[in-house]
Amino acid sequence: MYRHEEYPDYWRHIEARDSVLNRHPDLNFVGLHLASLEWSLDEIGQRLDRFPNLAVDLAERISHLYYHTANDRSRVVRFFEEYQDRIIYGTDIIDDPSLQVSEVTDDLKNRWENHWAFFTTKKRLDSPQIDQPFRGLDLPDQILTKIYRQNAINWYNLLS
Repeated sequence: MYRHEEYPDYWRHIEARDSVLNRHPDLNFVGLHLASLEWSLDEIGQRLDRFPNLAVDLAERISHLYYHTANDRSRVVRFFEEYQDRIIYGTDIIDDPSLQVSEVTDDLKNRWENHWAFFTTKKRLDSPQIDQPFRGLDLPDQILTKIYRQNAINWYNLLS
């Protein structure tokens, strides 16, 4: 929207969301796409520290985590350790009707396997989404269970 001065810019949107969270401290809120702050783990962490009822999902921002990991893997691991109860795995995959069902399922399977390798192994990985290799995070089972299952159950009240 940066070419459209008649509309609120990126920071106005972020500030508006933060303002709502300030006014409603008991509101449980999941900030999709790493709360739209995927470019900075520090910015995400500041919001998570400031708003205890905020969680974030990873949908279509895992490539940003690849980038952060290539630059400072230990920082990304610490982020997952610190906020393990407030991170929810997710993907954005489009079920494009022009694609064959097998193309969609193959894409989903490939994406899930790449994400799984990133979160569960120490392997050297590559992605067409970034220019440099990186190592997987090798997160403990306790954190994996939370980001892949338990946090979604808790934050979305799925079993109540």
